[in-house]
Amino acid sequence: MALSDISMNNIIPSVVVYCASSNKVENKFLEAAEFLGKSLARRRIKIIYGGGKVGLMGHLAKGAIKAGGKIIGIIPEFMIPLELANDEITELIVVDNMHQRQSLMIEKSQIAIVLPGGSGTMLEFLELISWKRLGLAINKVILINLFGYYDELIKMLNKSISSGFMSPEYISLWDTVPDIESALEIVDSIFKINSLE
Repeated sequence: MALSDISMNNIIPSVVVYCASSNKVENKFLEAAEFLGKSLARRRIKIIYGGGKVGLMGHLAKGAIKAGGKIIGIIPEFMIPLELANDEITELIVVDNMHQRQSLMIEKSQIAIVLPGGSGTMLEFLELISWKRLGLAINKVILINLFGYYDELIKMLNKSISSGFMSPEYISLWDTVPDIESALEIVDSIFKINSLE
């Protein structure tokens, strides 16, 4: 099945969102995560995420819950005390390790959205585009460069290509957008969602 055909009668549109669990960030990042959660929920898109209730994760979930959306958390058992597993979401799936978490997140979604985050979020993004290159994943990947947060990462990826460490074809494995609205435009086009206005 082509990614362009996933809007479909018998398939529930699902998006995995990678983001930070830190609360020590500027409010604008938390507000953006909450807005994304609300916007996806209003579109009746199922959200898959890391299962936490703090940081951007928690605000993503809060936005989805407020809008009556379906949100599923996937968290390794050892991380439950660290990320304070969210008991208010639709479903919390507990797995054995990080690899199972990533595999299940990708398996349960058609689109991946990457919000600002630390090393864990960046690892998930880089792993996913590597899996895409190897043909192990078909997910559309959207990197949201909110407030220029990922400027240096984007420069590094471009340097990897210009220096010959990554093939130029890699640049087509993800889309970079500057804000939530631009990401939602891509989501709407893939899932064939009409304007909510």
